[in-house]
Amino acid sequence: MAAAAKAKPPFFKVARAQPLNAPTAPALLRLHAPMPNRPFLPFFIPHSSFLILLSLSGCFTSTERGGEALYVQHCANCHGVKGDGLATLIPPLAHADYLTRHRAALPCIIRQGMRGPLTVNGRHYNGVMPAFPPTKLSDADVANILNYVRNAWGNHAPDAITVHDVSTTPCPVPPDEAKPGTHQESM
Repeated sequence: MAAAAKAKPPFFKVARAQPLNAPTAPALLRLHAPMPNRPFLPFFIPHSSFLILLSLSGCFTSTERGGEALYVQHCANCHGVKGDGLATLIPPLAHADYLTRHRAALPCIIRQGMRGPLTVNGRHYNGVMPAFPPTKLSDADVANILNYVRNAWGNHAPDAITVHDVSTTPCPVPPDEAKPGTHQESM
């Protein structure tokens, strides 16, 4: 009976702690010792600033990768994965002079779409691009897409388009409300 009382089930086993060697113990004590301006935090609770950094890690993602993923999701079906466009129907974005000549109009083109004549790299196009209103793409999404497109496939934009640029760009009201998305090249 005494032997049965001494035996413990396996889930009650306690691992023996290994003794700390001499150089490690003082270092741990210095790391976790209370400081005058900081409350003592046991080693198993991270410092509050570390928790904040962990929670914000999604905010600091690569905008290029974000722009590329958004481009593939929303734009590549028409403009192509490599930005080549589609013959005379859809203009290319690769090596496109239009992207640097009409920088200010680019957020409006994505927001309102485009309809009518357009010249890219000396070739004329006359098609329709659908609009992507804020309900489909946020201002940050539009900025990420534009920065990706303006720096991919041989394009080299001298500056970045910011979220502020997208949100404050005044877009003209389409002249014909029956045809939303009208945008002329004269911008």
